[in-house]
Amino acid sequence: LVIALEIAGGLVVAMGRPVRLLPWTALALAGFTVLTNWFYHDFWAQPEELAQLELSLFFKNLAIAGALLMVAGEARTRPS
Repeated sequence: LVIALEIAGGLVVAMGRPVRLLPWTALALAGFTVLTNWFYHDFWAQPEELAQLELSLFFKNLAIAGALLMVAGEARTRPS
């Protein structure tokens, strides 16, 4: 299910079609990215030598989720 979401959702976002499906797909991918971030990049529970790397990955994924939210918002204002 996760692989299907990532592949199909990534294709929908990359192509921008269908427009009615795009905001929901971008929101689903953003939510998945934030949840994955929370569970797998727990920099607060890592030893100091790994904490910096995990912090960088955490903020990278947070930026990706923010960009997906921007795509979802822009798609909602675009005419079909």
